[in-house]
Amino acid sequence: MRKNVSKIYSWCSDMYVNTGEGVLALAFLYHLSKSLNSKIICETIEGKKSFYFKKKNNYKAKKHYLTFLEKYYTPFKGIYLIWKYHLKGYDTCYINFLPLWNFFVFLLLPKKTILGPITGTTLIKKNITISYIIRKFLFPIFYKISIFIMFNKWNKFIFSTDLLKNKIPKIHLRNVFFNFQLTRIKFKKIKKKKIDFLVYYRKHANKYDTQTISMIKKLSYSFKIYVVGDFLNISNIKNLGYIDNNKLRDLLSISKMTVSSSENLYSNFNIDCINNNMKILYLNKKKNNKILKSSIFHQIFYSDLQTNVLKFNLKIKKIINKKIYLANELKYLNNVKTEFKNFFVEVLKLH
Repeated sequence: MRKNVSKIYSWCSDMYVNTGEGVLALAFLYHLSKSLNSKIICETIEGKKSFYFKKKNNYKAKKHYLTFLEKYYTPFKGIYLIWKYHLKGYDTCYINFLPLWNFFVFLLLPKKTILGPITGTTLIKKNITISYIIRKFLFPIFYKISIFIMFNKWNKFIFSTDLLKNKIPKIHLRNVFFNFQLTRIKFKKIKKKKIDFLVYYRKHANKYDTQTISMIKKLSYSFKIYVVGDFLNISNIKNLGYIDNNKLRDLLSISKMTVSSSENLYSNFNIDCINNNMKILYLNKKKNNKILKSSIFHQIFYSDLQTNVLKFNLKIKKIINKKIYLANELKYLNNVKTEFKNFFVEVLKLH
């Protein structure tokens, strides 16, 4: 791709500030515009506009939740429009709704298209439903088909997390950048913390399990816990429901910790927590980065849930009072961002 290309057409199925896909898209567009020093023609289901992301996102993002039909229709509309502009001579970019299982997207897009961060997870909660059967038995097949297509059409890829790292053949690992989410971390000034725990809860088959909810319930006896998102039926907590971004940011800035499911420790909410100097508590199902582990991520073991409340609370209080060593975190994150910048340059050269 040319350094100062003037015609970049990109498709975003979701570009809303209240969704994970939307936040991921805005972050990727910022890096794309900054790297190319260009305006980007970006189209969504709401229409087509030009944006310039270099200094600050000048796109006034809205709030919206896509309907079921929109979720499964918009990617194919995007593929059609990508081809339309590709044939007109535009450089093209397909930003989000890129789960590894959806091999149709990889198959149908033009070879020269820049791909946004690829998403997905291998963690599946056992629950005999159609969704479980599809994820358990069909997704592994879909992954293999996608990977075959990807590495025969493109050379380098960006993944939002490292949850699918074990699905990528070792021979291709050097051509993949994992954990794009970490490039979004930027520590803010520490404010006085008044809330012990701020938790984002979603009723989802692969999110919070019964053990994690039991941990929240045990914490509620001695700590001030606020929950945003879906209603969590625990008597000692304060459910705030779905709140606007400004109020959420205010709450994050004065909160000490969160409780996370182990499904994705680098979720958008957890990244926002890290940015606000919060610690993250989770059950020991997922290995995490060795540097971030010591002062930000803290494991609780199943055996801890069986101890009495006093002993459990003492352990949690020690974690809350433990200092976050930002020097170590910043050094690691700066290396990650430098690595991504260099990798992204190579990605753009191939297009």
